[in-house]
Amino acid sequence: MATAKTPAQVIVDYTTGELEPSSKLTFAKIRKMRRDPTIALCRRFGPAPILASTWSVEGDDEDQTFFLESQFLALRTPFLRTALLGEFDFGWKPYELVFDLADFEFPDGRVEKLNVIKKVKPLRNDDTKARYDKDTGDFLGFSHTSQYTGEQIFIDAEHSLFVNFDDEGLGNYAEGTMHVVEAVYDAWNDANDGAARYDKKMAGMFLVVYYPVGETKFKGTVTDNATIAEEIIKAIKSSGAVSIPVDVQDLVSDLQKHSSGWKIEFLDPQAKQSSFVDRQKYLDALKARAAGLPERSILEGEFGTKAEAGIHASAALLTIHLKHENITELMNAGPVNRLLTANWGKPDTAWLKAMPLTDEKAAVFKEVLLAMMADVAAGPDIADKIDAEALVNAVGLPVRTAEQGDELQPTAATVPIDPAQQATPRSVSIQVA
Repeated sequence: MATAKTPAQVIVDYTTGELEPSSKLTFAKIRKMRRDPTIALCRRFGPAPILASTWSVEGDDEDQTFFLESQFLALRTPFLRTALLGEFDFGWKPYELVFDLADFEFPDGRVEKLNVIKKVKPLRNDDTKARYDKDTGDFLGFSHTSQYTGEQIFIDAEHSLFVNFDDEGLGNYAEGTMHVVEAVYDAWNDANDGAARYDKKMAGMFLVVYYPVGETKFKGTVTDNATIAEEIIKAIKSSGAVSIPVDVQDLVSDLQKHSSGWKIEFLDPQAKQSSFVDRQKYLDALKARAAGLPERSILEGEFGTKAEAGIHASAALLTIHLKHENITELMNAGPVNRLLTANWGKPDTAWLKAMPLTDEKAAVFKEVLLAMMADVAAGPDIADKIDAEALVNAVGLPVRTAEQGDELQPTAATVPIDPAQQATPRSVSIQVA
C-alpha cells in the first residue's frame, strides 16, 4: 500500500492531539468587533446570497435523492447561517452530527428502517478543539469541554463536521474575516478616538483677538492692550461661544476704527476635522474588502458607473458561490456519504449541489422566451427553430406533466400565428405551472 513519505503537516499537542489556535485574536474581542456597524453590515450581507439560494439533489436512484432531500433541505438554512457566520468570525465552525435509526416513508407508501440525521448541532468555538493523528495528520474528531461541568467530551470523526477553509490545506484552523480586519478595526477606533479628543478640545468655533503692542484708554483708564484683549475674550466667552455683548461689540468697533492693529476672528476647525472623516471612510471600505464584498455597492455607491458596479457585484457573487460550493462539498463528504453508506452500502451515489447564484445563460434564454411570446410576426419562425421544452428547462420555469391529470390543466402561453400563414397553422405552446 502506498504511503506518504513526509510526516504530518499539522502541528498538534503531542499527548492529546489537539490543535491549538495560533491567532492571538481572542473570542471576546471578536464578539466586540461584531458591534462595529460596518462589520455588522458585512456579516449580514455576506451570507445573504447563499441563504437566498438553495440546494438540489442529484443522483440516479430516486429513493436516494428523495431521502437526501427530506433529510438535508429542511436543515439547510440554520446550518448554513451558523457555518457562514462562524467562518466569518473565527475562520471555522465545529458541529456534532446526531444520527438515529428510524422508520422512513417513501412517496409510494413504503416504510423502511433507515439511518437518519436528527441534528447538525453547532458547537461553541471557545470550548472546542480539533484533534488530529500526530503521525498521519488525519482528522480524528473534536475535543469539547462542557461549559457547565468542565467535562471533557470526545466526538469522533464519524460524528463530527469541521467547516474549515484552511487556505494552506494542512488542517490548521483557518483565519476568519475578523482576523483580516482586526488591524483596520483598531485603526478606525484610533481615528475615532482622535476625532473625539479633537472635538472636545476644539468644539465649535474659537476666538482669536489680534491686538497692537501698546496701551489704549479703556473704561476711563489707560490700559495695556494685552489686558484689553483678555477682557474682550472673557466677555465674549461669558455670553456664549458665538455672541458678543453690545458694550464689547461697541468697544471692538471703536478700537477697529482708530487702530488697524486690532482684529477679531472666529476660526472654524471643521476643515481639519474632515481628515478624520476621510480616514474613517477609507477604513470602512477596507472592512468591506476584507469580507470580499464590493464596498461601493454595500456602503455608499457614490462613485463608479452602473456597469462597473455590476461587474463588482458579479465578482463578489462568484466568490460567494465558490464558498457555497465548498460548504456543500464538506456536507457531501461528511453526513451525506455516511448516510448513503449506512443505508445503501456505497457513498457518492447521490449528492447535494449548490445552485448558482447567477446564471447569465438562463437570463439570455429568458429574453428569447419573452421575444417568442410577444413578437407576432417573428414568433412562429423562432418557434420552428428552437426546442421550446429545452428553452423552458433552461430558464427554470416549472412545467406540469401529463401525469398530473386533466384536473390540473396548465396555462398555455401560445405564440400568435401570422394571419398570412393560416393555411399551414404553426404554434408553440409552453406549459407553465
